[in-house]
Amino acid sequence: YYGAFNKIGKLFIWNNTLNKLRKIKKNNMKKLLINLFIVFFGVLSLDFFFGKYFIPHEETLFRIRHKIFHHGLEKNFSTKKAYWVNGHYEYHTDNNGFKTSKKKSKIINNFSNILILGDSMSEGSGVIYEKTYTGIIDEKFKDIEFSNASAASYAGSIYLSKIKYLINQNYKFDHLLIHLDISDVWDDYFRYDYENGIAHDLGKNKNVRDYYLNMLTVNLPNTHRVFSYLRNLSLAKIKTNDILNMEAGQFVYDNNLGFNNLNERDLAFNKTFNFLSEIHNILKQKNIKFSILIVPWPSTLANAKENNYFTDKIEKFCENRCDNFVNTFQIFFNINKDKGLDYTIKKYFFVNEKDHHLNEEGHSIVAQALIDKIKNSNSW
Repeated sequence: YYGAFNKIGKLFIWNNTLNKLRKIKKNNMKKLLINLFIVFFGVLSLDFFFGKYFIPHEETLFRIRHKIFHHGLEKNFSTKKAYWVNGHYEYHTDNNGFKTSKKKSKIINNFSNILILGDSMSEGSGVIYEKTYTGIIDEKFKDIEFSNASAASYAGSIYLSKIKYLINQNYKFDHLLIHLDISDVWDDYFRYDYENGIAHDLGKNKNVRDYYLNMLTVNLPNTHRVFSYLRNLSLAKIKTNDILNMEAGQFVYDNNLGFNNLNERDLAFNKTFNFLSEIHNILKQKNIKFSILIVPWPSTLANAKENNYFTDKIEKFCENRCDNFVNTFQIFFNINKDKGLDYTIKKYFFVNEKDHHLNEEGHSIVAQALIDKIKNSNSW
């Protein structure tokens, strides 16, 4: 009996010990969870109230999501901490969210003689407004009102949704100049879709996801930075950015590159042209002029001919639709032929910074082409 009672006593003590350990563990777990919650909430609060003072630039603060035309620029925003590959630069927007000069950002803008619309090449990434081609021609022609409604990563679907939106908002303009960038065809095919007047990510929820992403980006800038960093680490394959052979521009000079099947290149153009055709029809009904501008990339100068698949397609589209077709390929290709590829791409693009966008010198070339067209034509 003694042995049996001894075992029962030990078992009872052991069970009590285990129960105490469980209680301690449970209490400690509760304390740990409470502490983690306090830390997490505290970090988010600090980021919400003070985060913008610790970010290296303010790109995420003024590049915002939009429920109609996917994304755009914050209205009436001014900063000296916009950022591109060449470093920080000054950036101002007006009451419409259009990039503009510091002086014009204070003026209410409800009308443009010529409204310019494009992606980052037209917006002028890394270049202050006054040195972009829009800013240069704006300064040149005092009697013509120019506005730049461009923003990075725009494409045909967004051009259409934004034009409809501006017209519905009673924004007035006499002439629309679309800078149709080489990547627009790629982005329309692989990145965006359009339905019921709304441009959205291809195959993704266009309302809930974008709303929360914008909230995270603007209100919690450093949390967004950490999230983006961790997300990029999870990518299985990180592609290098070969300026002279960029994937989104390969279709200009090689039908076997860029798109998966041989006929996809035409399908992609047809999708973009459908958006541009609808824009043309809307403008025609309102007696608004319509023109298209095209500019080559460094990879185009390195691999393509002056007259190529892209230029031929756009020129043919413009025949019965455009009041003006401004093709700067000849200008850049002539410089390339005379001075050489290395000189041309380093002189007029951010190639030294491993980027394909126009620098200040490049914008001045495009500006002069537009100045010559405007001076020598009555269709502007």
